[in-house]
Amino acid sequence: MEVIGRLNRMKEEMLAGQTHYRLRLELLVQDLVIELDRMLNGQRKTCEEEWHSYVKNYMDLHFNENINLQTLADLTGYSCDRFRHKFKESTGYSPNQYLLLKRLESAKEKLLFTNKSVTEISQESGFSSSSQFCHLFKKYTGEAPTKLRCKKMQ
Repeated sequence: MEVIGRLNRMKEEMLAGQTHYRLRLELLVQDLVIELDRMLNGQRKTCEEEWHSYVKNYMDLHFNENINLQTLADLTGYSCDRFRHKFKESTGYSPNQYLLLKRLESAKEKLLFTNKSVTEISQESGFSSSSQFCHLFKKYTGEAPTKLRCKKMQ
């Protein structure tokens, strides 16, 4: 039953003043409170999904920049710890892991589809140095960036 309908029933009950109308009115108020809470929780879930999409889109667009956790938390209005927890809960990755995977994905595409040097690719993908990039690339993909590029040429 919609909220207006519930309010009208409450008004009718109060005006009629039948036996036990106060008890009936209390039940109708409780029913209204439950309905409003359910509506608000639905809206909270929508807001939850919106901040998640917004932050992921921000990270997808700015992955190659120096993004710190506080900046991301500020975008959502959560504390750093709460943001980190909520992000991992919704994606399965910590914010730092998500950024790293985006950077590695970008670098892999550039290794396969451009002739840029490993140093250029590491810088464009947001790594602080080419040695850091090479170390992390090998750790997560199982092979060195130059080895992947050699495979492309074969």
